[in-house]
Amino acid sequence: MLQSFWAIGLVLLLVGCDFPRDSNGALSRIRREGVLRAGYCERPPWVENTNGNPEGIEPQLIERFASRLGARVEWTAGTESSLIEALRVGQIEVLIGGFLSDTAWASRAAISHAYKEAKVVVSFPTADSVRALTDLEGAVVAYRPARPDFAALITSREARPEARNDWRGQIAVAYEFELSEDVHRSRPLKTEKHVILVTSGENGLLYALDHFLMRPGQLAGANKS
Repeated sequence: MLQSFWAIGLVLLLVGCDFPRDSNGALSRIRREGVLRAGYCERPPWVENTNGNPEGIEPQLIERFASRLGARVEWTAGTESSLIEALRVGQIEVLIGGFLSDTAWASRAAISHAYKEAKVVVSFPTADSVRALTDLEGAVVAYRPARPDFAALITSREARPEARNDWRGQIAVAYEFELSEDVHRSRPLKTEKHVILVTSGENGLLYALDHFLMRPGQLAGANKS
């Protein structure tokens, strides 16, 4: 008899649960209104601001995700701190900006599945310029101006960072997938796991996003240059 009551209680519990559930109904609202509110901060090549419009790998992913929900994307640009606050209070539902799985904002946002592992490398323009990492001391190493984190990485190797928009053809720090076929003229520095941030408590939306990101081929055709 006790087992019967336990079984009935379990069934009622399962029926009453709608898991995963959004705390504020974000996923239902997006589907109902046809609008996904997304924030972005520039961090090439993941997000690039072109004439006030987000372009790059992650904006394309979010556009595709919104399309699967039957929605369009309403974009908001800003700084990380301002957009994190907008995400926290529900003014936007998702936030992109080349965020990593170990982001310092983890306490203020939900984090998606790591959809991409990207190798950061130091590349050399010619075979004659190839050096071991231990030989970078004092060398001038280029990086994109919009990537101050790469400058810090270069400095940590006791090399001299130089911001350059035309970094190709120089000794430079970049992502391996940004290089030409001459990947053998590069040396690994680190591997990053890239994620997208979602408003905390919006579990249904996070589940839908993770399901989308884990589908094979989602990065196919994304702008990687």
